[in-house]
Amino acid sequence: MGKQNKTQLAKYLGISRQLLYYKHKQKARDWKLKVEIEKVLHNYPSYGHRRLAVHLKVNRKRVRRVMKIFGIKPYRRRGEKIQV
Repeated sequence: MGKQNKTQLAKYLGISRQLLYYKHKQKARDWKLKVEIEKVLHNYPSYGHRRLAVHLKVNRKRVRRVMKIFGIKPYRRRGEKIQV
């Protein structure tokens, strides 16, 4: 597969040439939201995706998806053990 131009490469891959230049915007938006989520969780560590969404004024499904992608989890306090 030596030297090829973009047209030949696109034809070989079976995609349009335009896709070789396309840059996804979603990843950059997700990273910005991740940074915002971490800032909020620094002040309010027990906020879940619902409270974060209300606080940031963003869709909760989007907040949940970004938290899942980057492995962000809120602080959860464990219940006290009852001794018998």
